[in-house]
Amino acid sequence: MSTPSRRGRKLVVTRDGAAWAPRPRVDNTMVKALSRSFRWRRMLDEGVHGTIKDLAKAKGIGKTYVSPVLRLTMLAPEIVEGILDGR
Repeated sequence: MSTPSRRGRKLVVTRDGAAWAPRPRVDNTMVKALSRSFRWRRMLDEGVHGTIKDLAKAKGIGKTYVSPVLRLTMLAPEIVEGILDGR
């Protein structure tokens, strides 16, 4: 009986024989970026800021930063949930 290739990675098995999985870790930087993206999208949708350029100017940041962050609002809900869950 051969064991599957793990490409040099170790497989940790618990006492009951179940494969061990590390606890999920929440990436605070990604969570912060997600919350900003949805908040900024809401501000644009509600007319608080007319354009991305106006939003960037009001926040004191470059529009080259705002645009990619806003794209996070287009992620699939499953991906957003995974990020928030630390998966």
